[in-house]
Amino acid sequence: MGRVSPSAFGVDRFHVSVHDVAPEWAAETAEIFDALTPLVGSRVSAGVVPCWGGRPLQPGDEQLVAGRAQEVLLHGWTHRRERGRGPVSLLTGGADEFAGLGADAAAVRLRAGRDALSERLGTPVEGFLPPAYRLGSVGTETLAAVGLRYRVGWASAADVHGRTVRLATRIWDVSPLAALSRAAAAVGHLADLRPGAVPTITIHPLDVRRGFLPHALAAVRAQLALGRTPALIRELIDRAQTR
Repeated sequence: MGRVSPSAFGVDRFHVSVHDVAPEWAAETAEIFDALTPLVGSRVSAGVVPCWGGRPLQPGDEQLVAGRAQEVLLHGWTHRRERGRGPVSLLTGGADEFAGLGADAAAVRLRAGRDALSERLGTPVEGFLPPAYRLGSVGTETLAAVGLRYRVGWASAADVHGRTVRLATRIWDVSPLAALSRAAAAVGHLADLRPGAVPTITIHPLDVRRGFLPHALAAVRAQLALGRTPALIRELIDRAQTR
């Protein structure tokens, strides 16, 4: 059988993202990046949490992503919800940080997080990756006001000007409950059926501990075998059309 052109599926690129990058998970994220580098180099987005568990990034923490990821996304402030609880909170162990915040409180965290990452990592930060994919009250105006240009969700990414790209996300770690993560891995295969959506492979530190990293790497290899090239979220948005 001959090589299958990615154009046959309507998509010629795919995206790889590493979430929960923080000192707490330094060993696991290093293992992930080490495994990805031979496959995609540094063509990876890193969702960095600037104050995981209340611990701000320290000098030297820039090594978490230096030379590893060409795109840094603000992945919340602490990655923990502090007010109220809902179904997503229960399933994710309270990871839906922004679901319990008003617009003003959310803006404070976004601004502080963006400034912390820019200062500590020495790289521009334009994108917001909400923990548990929950935006809460964070809308386009809030993003623009704090100097962020785009946000990333499970099914799409969009910038403050209305340009949108559809995503088909494969994800393994969705919950502290291992059984739910196994279910997510199975459901993730359905994401491949979304026509015109960019395949997105999302890897978490817990995937290393739970043995899912080989599955994620196999998914990356499958995209490469189809002739697709790795792309950053900002690149995908920049070539998208305004809706």
